[in-house]
Amino acid sequence: MLSIAQRGAAIGEKARADAVARLAARIAEQAPDVRVSIDGDGITITGRRILSDPRFLWVGSLIR
Repeated sequence: MLSIAQRGAAIGEKARADAVARLAARIAEQAPDVRVSIDGDGITITGRRILSDPRFLWVGSLIR
């Protein structure tokens, strides 16, 4: 039998994984010219001229 903390951690991990998958799918849908992959806890977006693409300007604001 799992403890409450273990169940909470499992629920949280599932929610995190679902959120990452939804975000990756949304990015891939909105920008079919880039490659989107899930890497552990994050998402990697690759493509040509991605840094000058206005759809991804928000990424630069997160890195600063």
